[in-house]
Amino acid sequence: MDISIAVVIPYYNGSRFIHETVASVLAQTMPAREVVIVDDGSRPEESDAIQKYKGTILIIRQNNQGISAARNIGVAQTSSEWVAFLDQDDTWTDNRLSVLADYLSHHPECAAVHNAIQIHGSEEIYRKKPLTVSDFLLNADSPSQVMPSGAMVRRDIFHEAGMWDESVRIMEDFDFFLRVAIQSTIHYVDEPLTLRRLHEENASRTINIGMACLNKNIVLSRHRNLYLSERVFKKQILSLNCEFLTRAFYGKDC
Repeated sequence: MDISIAVVIPYYNGSRFIHETVASVLAQTMPAREVVIVDDGSRPEESDAIQKYKGTILIIRQNNQGISAARNIGVAQTSSEWVAFLDQDDTWTDNRLSVLADYLSHHPECAAVHNAIQIHGSEEIYRKKPLTVSDFLLNADSPSQVMPSGAMVRRDIFHEAGMWDESVRIMEDFDFFLRVAIQSTIHYVDEPLTLRRLHEENASRTINIGMACLNKNIVLSRHRNLYLSERVFKKQILSLNCEFLTRAFYGKDC
């Protein structure tokens, strides 16, 4: 099965790690057909840091509109059958795309897939699982949820599920992959093909817990018609809010 893959990297003042990120893409044993960096209004000196890739990678600059807008612009500039997302501070193992392509060759029904995540510089691995829409609706705070840097989506799913919602600035990944899961089960490859870097600038480590809670409430409320009953929906919202309150009390990351 011969598949084409585009890689979309949203970038914002990320010169600290971007070179390792890009290197991991260019080192793939199965090269991506297209690689796009979308500079989301970085400072001039930060924009200069990625100019070295001109001619090798498509670089697009836009006024700051947020990570969802950057991803949407990147997708719109590509034509490959599959789109893989990679955050500016994460990296991939050099066989990631070939492993996923091999999986897809044996699962032609697959429209979206994600993989296990390893913490950069450690042996810690986040194991995931295949995900259906019920996993998002009833286990909204599960650690098995999808990380963008560990996901790949078939292009036609964007037309069916809709693009990244630019109005959702926090928990935009939860919103997007929930809509993907409505259309198709998100398959899973149990190999740590993505290396997630934890540092003080991680968006996921600095977001306001209250805003994260509010946004998940809003996202789930948009899909309350998918719950078996209003009672089930309210029970899930209560459980979610209790979990966020616990995290806020103990100062845990989202």
